[in-house]
Amino acid sequence: MYEKVAATVDYLLEDSTTPKTVQEKLGRMMEELRESGDEQTKIAKALELVEDISADVNIPNYVKTQLYGISGQLEEIKESL
Repeated sequence: MYEKVAATVDYLLEDSTTPKTVQEKLGRMMEELRESGDEQTKIAKALELVEDISADVNIPNYVKTQLYGISGQLEEIKESL
């Protein structure tokens, strides 16, 4: 279900120019998405985290672009549930 999201997150995790704080938060987000539980709740938490990360003015623009892509992918999944 989260294959596209995971692929984008993996890309950001492997990119050495992605800030460590972003990598840690995205890693935690993927762990939470893979856990069992209510999908709507997990997606809502993930969207909130992505929004928080992207609000940081110190995040490079290309990382923000990837984060917006993740947000869109999560929204698509949310709508399909």
